[in-house]
Amino acid sequence: MHHPDELWQEFANNGESKNRGFAREYFDDPAKVCATSHVWLWRKTTGGGVEVLIQLRAADKRNWPSHWDISAAGHINLGETPTDAAVRETAEEIDIKLDPKKLYYIFMHRSFNGRCEEFANVFLYKLTGKNEFKFNDGEVAKLKWVSPDELSRMRDENRKEKLVPHPDYYFDQLFAHLKEITEGK
Repeated sequence: MHHPDELWQEFANNGESKNRGFAREYFDDPAKVCATSHVWLWRKTTGGGVEVLIQLRAADKRNWPSHWDISAAGHINLGETPTDAAVRETAEEIDIKLDPKKLYYIFMHRSFNGRCEEFANVFLYKLTGKNEFKFNDGEVAKLKWVSPDELSRMRDENRKEKLVPHPDYYFDQLFAHLKEITEGK
């Protein structure tokens, strides 16, 4: 949940923290560089396959309302690391407490999101056992488990499926790393 006094960490073009923050209303400033953490939760199926959890963004979200997206994601606040933000956002959005030592960092993606430059730190995290999800902050409408093949199909049929349009290389890296860690390579 967004707090009015929450400041997003500002970064330099080389990815280093400027050790200062800016308020959410300055997100539309193309001179600002911010960062996010993306957490893709995954699990083994009873048949030995793999599934990833995707969320349906709430209908009132400013960006990509009612679109399927990453399990949990959000901006890095002033003073946080990408790992801190990953843990916080997952707890805020779907009420799952992550062990930061079990986060698996896979890559950083840089993009211009139409309003400002953004570094996205992408993580995988394996869930085991039964997990109960709660939508704490109103950002998530629902969740569903999909296979990497289903997620790939959703990407390819984006207009029909309403998937947030990350670049193909983003998904290619996600699928490659997911395959690598699930097959133990």
